[in-house]
Amino acid sequence: MGIFREPINAVTVCHHYGDFFKIAAAYNHNLFDRWVVVTGKDDVDTQEVCRQQRLTCVISEDHNRDGGFSKGRMIERGLQHLPADGWILHIDADIVLPQSFRRDLERSHLEPDCIYGWDRIMLKSWDDWKKLEASGWIQNTSGWWHPHGVEFPSGYQVGARWAGGDGWVPIGFACFWHRRGSGEEWRGARMGAYPQGHSDSTREDVQKGLQFDRRKRVFIPEIICAHLESDIKSKVGANWKGRTTPWFGPPEKEPKGTDEKKAK
Repeated sequence: MGIFREPINAVTVCHHYGDFFKIAAAYNHNLFDRWVVVTGKDDVDTQEVCRQQRLTCVISEDHNRDGGFSKGRMIERGLQHLPADGWILHIDADIVLPQSFRRDLERSHLEPDCIYGWDRIMLKSWDDWKKLEASGWIQNTSGWWHPHGVEFPSGYQVGARWAGGDGWVPIGFACFWHRRGSGEEWRGARMGAYPQGHSDSTREDVQKGLQFDRRKRVFIPEIICAHLESDIKSKVGANWKGRTTPWFGPPEKEPKGTDEKKAK
């Protein structure tokens, strides 16, 4: 089986998510040809991860423009730093992709006028992450009995899919599209800029998907990613207006000042 040989350029917004992003970047950075990360000037942890992994880091305060947390403006800033052609992946800072990602794309027969998405499993703690990491599932070496199986690892919840009145939409944790093939870039102009103006991290990602007709929104079942969370008690949307959840890492190594940092 071959691998996806077309360039993949990724964009991520990471504001006070450096603890999650350190893990995700270590696994994901080799899967992309270029990765632009957008953060605030006060988030030195994210900037350090970008330095270590040689990622392009864009400093912006656009998240403050609409009140709350305007993620769409930050995504658009990142997209402005990527080529006008080729495949784009918007991926959240707390998402770990399987190492078979490019191989799975290769066998998906992608069409450049479509937008793509896939499933995620929800890891509710550092211990959940360490168990999954040790299992070999991310590296596709878990030894499942069927060589052609698409396996959801046992013990983890599968994240909900979003389907409104116009059907299923790939949402913001990971969505994949072609800039020129989708009409986002046309004759040197931005025809489909990332939706902006909402006051938190929800809705704009759905609006992005809704720029495509339902028949052009395509689900890829071969790909399953891992969504990192730090608190099993966290409610849906806990971080939609900025970071509120606990630090992600070994409890005995939690840095001082974490509560003050995440409250900013």
